[in-house]
This record gives sequence, C-alpha cells and structure tokens, in this order.
Amino acid sequence: MAGKGGLQKARYTRENLPALSIFPDGSIGHYARYRIVSEDRNRTSHWSPVYAVKVPAFAKMGEVQVAASSTTITAVWGDALDRPRYDVFVRWGNTLSKVDTLNGVATLHTHHDHGFVTGDSISISGTGQTWLDGKTFTLTQVAGQPKQFTVLIQSGVGNDTITFGSSAHAKLPYTYHGTPTVHNYSFLRLPLFDLIHVDIQVESIEKTYTTDLLVYDSPEPLGWPLA
Repeated sequence: MAGKGGLQKARYTRENLPALSIFPDGSIGHYARYRIVSEDRNRTSHWSPVYAVKVPAFAKMGEVQVAASSTTITAVWGDALDRPRYDVFVRWGNTLSKVDTLNGVATLHTHHDHGFVTGDSISISGTGQTWLDGKTFTLTQVAGQPKQFTVLIQSGVGNDTITFGSSAHAKLPYTYHGTPTVHNYSFLRLPLFDLIHVDIQVESIEKTYTTDLLVYDSPEPLGWPLA
C-alpha cells in the first residue's frame, strides 16, 4: 500500500498462505504477484509479473504408523508442523519368492496371490539381481496362475531359476489418495496385495508425489507387511 510515508511493507502470514505448488523444475514454493494500492484505495497499479517464491525441501519428521484389518487400512502420523491438511500417498506391493528366466522373459512368483493386473507398471527391488532391482517393468498376468506374472528382460540374462528371500518385492507407483483435515486417515484395503507404503506430504496444489514435500513415510524398503 502507498501512504504518506511512501510504500508500506505488506506481510502475509503462513496461516493465510494457500497450499504449496510444485514448480516445473521440481522445486516447491508459492506463485506470487502483487499490486500497489493508494491509502484511500482509489488508485491501484497493474499487477506485477508472477514470481515463483521457492521454499526449502521439508525434512522427514518420522514414520507413519499403519494398522490393517481384513477390510481397512488406518494410518496415523504426528503433527509437529501444526498444519491443518496433509496429502496422503499410497503404494501397494507384493513380496516375491523366485523368478524363472527363459528366452528373454522373466516369470516372477509371489508368496501369495498377487494384486497386479496386465499393464501395471511396477518397480522391483530386493532380489539381488542387477537386471531386476531398481528397474521398472510393464507386467503381464499368467493365465490360471494367480501367484505369477511375467516381464520382458534385457538380452544376455541366462535361463535360470533364482530364489529370493522375504525382502524381495514388486510395487506399484505412489498414487494420491486424499487430503485429510486430521492427522490420521482410513481407507479400504485392496485385496491380494501383501505390502503397503503410506507416505504423508505437506499439502500441495498439484497432488504429485515428491520427496521435497515428504514429512512422514513408511519403513524402507518393504513398507508395512499386510497379514
């Protein structure tokens, strides 16, 4: 505002700020613009250009606690940031027992009937195999075999059977699930999956998963086993 003493400083409190934005470069912050108003409010300037006001990435503050029944999942986390709303992201997965490789195709075996469907994009880790761990695949279900699915693998992997420990797993990407106004969140359990990650971010406009907004997460690498 412009007054007799010249331009006056304006302050905007954190409580009045909207949800954060995720900028095209992946950083976080707020879009802002301003205009100058005369003291009698009869004259106003044009709006300024829009500025991207960046804020530092948030530090992880703890783990989400997850309890599961046969039908529901309940997640609870702290409220050290004293924010009224958080974004909840969920990732489902299944543990793996072994893989058979033959002619450029890997058949993955799960400990239980898995929840994946043909066309799902999954990431695999914990197998100890460099051609699987850290890679993302599009899977195909195996007809009549609810504990199996196949993925195309790189050339040069020999025909073999490899058995995994209980730490090997395949997981879907994180997806946005909801924005509660309290520091707990309950939702329906999906059948067949035996692993879940529930990660909590500071609320954003875009509802996109990013570690810069992550404040509470599930244990790595497995997440929470679902009995």
